[in-house]
Amino acid sequence: MKASPWILPAITAIAVGGWIASRKHASATLESEVTVLRELIRHAKTGAETGAGREGADGKAARTGQRAIRWKEMAASLGTGSGDGPDEIRMMIRMQRLLLDLTAEGLCVELEKLAAADMSARARRQFEDMIFEALVEKDPKLALEHGGGRLMEEGKSRQMASALRKWAELDPVAAAAWMDKQLAAGVFESKSLDGRNPIYPQFESGLVGALLKNDLQAAIKRMAAIPEEQRAAVFSSGMFKQVDQAGEGDFVSLVRQSAGDSHVSGVLSGYAANLVHGQDFERVDHFIAASRATPDEKAAMVSEVMRRSATIGGNSPLAPEVIDQIRSWATTQTPDLVDKQTGAMLANSLWVVGGDIKKVGAIALKYNAESGNDDTLVAFLTNGAVKSRAENQKEFILELAGKIKDPAKREEVMNSISGKAAQP
Repeated sequence: MKASPWILPAITAIAVGGWIASRKHASATLESEVTVLRELIRHAKTGAETGAGREGADGKAARTGQRAIRWKEMAASLGTGSGDGPDEIRMMIRMQRLLLDLTAEGLCVELEKLAAADMSARARRQFEDMIFEALVEKDPKLALEHGGGRLMEEGKSRQMASALRKWAELDPVAAAAWMDKQLAAGVFESKSLDGRNPIYPQFESGLVGALLKNDLQAAIKRMAAIPEEQRAAVFSSGMFKQVDQAGEGDFVSLVRQSAGDSHVSGVLSGYAANLVHGQDFERVDHFIAASRATPDEKAAMVSEVMRRSATIGGNSPLAPEVIDQIRSWATTQTPDLVDKQTGAMLANSLWVVGGDIKKVGAIALKYNAESGNDDTLVAFLTNGAVKSRAENQKEFILELAGKIKDPAKREEVMNSISGKAAQP
C-alpha cells in the first residue's frame, strides 16, 4: 500500500503550529523550520495527485530507505523535558522527514534497530509510536503483523485498531480472517469478572466500520456475531466517526438492526454529537432527518448535541452568544424542550470544566426568568452535577430552588436537595 506522502508531515505541522501559537516568544529559527515543513506538505500533496509524483516519491524512498538513523543521538535531543520544547519539536520535524522517506519494510527494520538501541524507556516509546504511526499509514497489514505486542497494550491498541480498519477498507475478507484468527487464539479474552474486554470493541468497530462502507449486509452479519452486551461499545469506540454523509442511512440501519432496543437512542445520540464542529449544526440536522428518529430519540439527540457543543475543547458554555446560538438551533428541532435542555446543558458543563456553580446558576436563573416557566431551573437543580455539590453549596442551591414559581415543583426540588422525603 502506498500512503499519501503528505499525511505524516501534516500531523507534525499541526502539532508544531499549535505549540508555536501557545507561546509568544517562539524562536524565529523554529518558525522557519515549521514553514519549510508546511511547504514540504504542499509539494508532497501536489505530487501525490499525479502518477509522476507517486513514482518520484517511491524512487526517493528507494534511494533513502537505507539512510542511517542515529537513534541514540535522536534520543539525546529529547532531553528530559515534557516533550514540547523547541529542541524536541525540531527532533519531531527531523524524524517525520526521515520516516516519510522510508518504505514500510524500512520502517520495520528501524523498529528492530530501535529495540537494540541504548536509550531511556520514554524515548523508545515515543520513537516506536512515531514509527508505527508511519507504518499504519504505509502498510496497515504489516503494522498489525509487527505490532502483536501492542494489540492489548493500553494507549497503543487504538492505533492498531485503526490499522485494522485501513486494511479492511483495502481487503475486507483478509482483515476479517485476521481478526477471527486472533479471536480463536484467545487474544481478546477477558480476565475481568464481567467477561468484557474494553479493547476488543475497538477492533470490531474498525472492521465493521470498514465493511459498512461497501456492504451493509456484511456489516450487519459481523455485528450479529458480536456478543449483544458489547455491541453498544463497538458503536461508541470511535471508528464510526469516519462514516461519510452519504453512508449515514446505512449506519442508521446497522444501528437499528444490531445495537439492541435499549441502546439505539444512546448510539444515535453519541453519533449526532460527534458531528458538531463549533456551533455548526448542519451535519446534525442532516443526520437527524436521515435517522428517522422517534420523538424520544430526537429529544435525546438534541440534548446530547447541546451538552457536547457547549463544552467542546473543555470550554465553559458561559458566553451568552454561544448559549443563544445553541438554543436557537435546538428550537428548530425540539421547541417544546429547549428550556429543560438548557438547564441540563448548563449543569452538565460543571462536570466538564468544574465551573463556578454560582456563576452557572445565575445563568440558569436568567434563562428561567426569560422562559416564563420553571423548566430550566428544575432541570438544572435536579441534574447530578448540581446534586453532587449540594453538601458544599446547599445554601446557594436552596436559594436557587426558592426561585421556582410553581409551589409543588419548588417543594419537590427543595426536599430533594435537603434529602427529605416527599410529603404525601
